[in-house]
This record gives sequence, C-alpha cells and structure tokens, in this order.
Amino acid sequence: PKYNTYHCWNQHNSKQRLIAEYVFYAGYKLYFNWITLKVNFLLWFFPLLTYGFGEEGGWRGFALPQLQTKYSALLSTFILTFFWLGWHIPTFFYRYQLSGVMLVGFILGLFAGAILLTFLYNYTRGSLLAVSIWHFSFNLVSMIGTEAVVAGTMSTIIMILAVVIILKYGRKDLSPLLKTSVDFGNNNYQCTWPGR
Repeated sequence: PKYNTYHCWNQHNSKQRLIAEYVFYAGYKLYFNWITLKVNFLLWFFPLLTYGFGEEGGWRGFALPQLQTKYSALLSTFILTFFWLGWHIPTFFYRYQLSGVMLVGFILGLFAGAILLTFLYNYTRGSLLAVSIWHFSFNLVSMIGTEAVVAGTMSTIIMILAVVIILKYGRKDLSPLLKTSVDFGNNNYQCTWPGR
C-alpha cells in the first residue's frame, strides 16, 4: 500500500515533483557556484593584496628611504624603477603580451607610477600604508578594467601627474615636504622627516 500511495503521488503530482527537483538542483548549483566564486575571488584577491602591501614594504619601506639618504628623490626613484622593472619581468611570460612600443609604454608607466609613489611616500612622511593602499587600488582597477582603454587612460593620467610633480616640486624631494630617508646602516636608524 505504501508503494501504491507513492506511485499514485508520483503520477498525479509530476509537476510538484519536477518543481521540487528543479529547486533542489538549482540550490545545489547555487551552493557549489557560491563556493567556486569564493575560491576564485580568493585566488584573485590574495595576489592582488600581496602585490600592493607585500611589494611596498621592500620598495618604499626599505629601498627608497635608503636611496634618498644619498641621492635626490628623482634619482632614487629612477634607480628603484630599474629594480622594480626587474621584479616585473617574470610577469611578462604569463600575464602580459608586451612587445616593442607596449614595452616602452610599460617602462614609462612604471617610472611614472614610481614617481607618484615617491611623492606619496615623501608627502606622508614615510607612510607605508598610504603607498600600499595606492598600489593595491591601482592593481585592483587594472585587474577589473582589463580593456586597453582603462589601462591606457590610467597610465596617461599617472604620466601627466608624474610630470606635474617633477615640475612643481623639483627633482630633489618630489614633494612639498623634504624627502624621507632612513639610514639603516646606522644602528640608531636615523629618520629625517623635516617639513618645509
């Protein structure tokens, strides 16, 4: 009798059964898509986060203030850009398809970005948080806007800002404040943060 009841329900309620199966399947798909989305987001977001915050500890947290103890802010930025370019070379093999003019544009954009980051670092008196947030934000916009128009527009704006910074604040400090330098060779870790 139970089989017959189920069998009758199955025949007479085929629409309800179809709806129930569809709801179950849709829920199943949504659940696993949600898990996949979370994993994909983490796989996308974690490197993005470490690029900005991880790199800046070395570039602006150590190298730039050391270089600025001996050289002008612009020359320090130029030297830093050379090493920063070397850091980015491996990404050319798996992320970018750069050749000729695009490679020159990338190098100029990297140098302009380094000038902007030096300005920000010196203007905030050595704030790693400020330069890390800027670097993270730039990477975020770059990753979201994969179209060439977005990258080209961002690079153009940054290059214009770099020229304005050089013309307005000069090569020595690249900022309205004096350059920030830290002498790690000295056991006292002397920091210079004077304003103008």
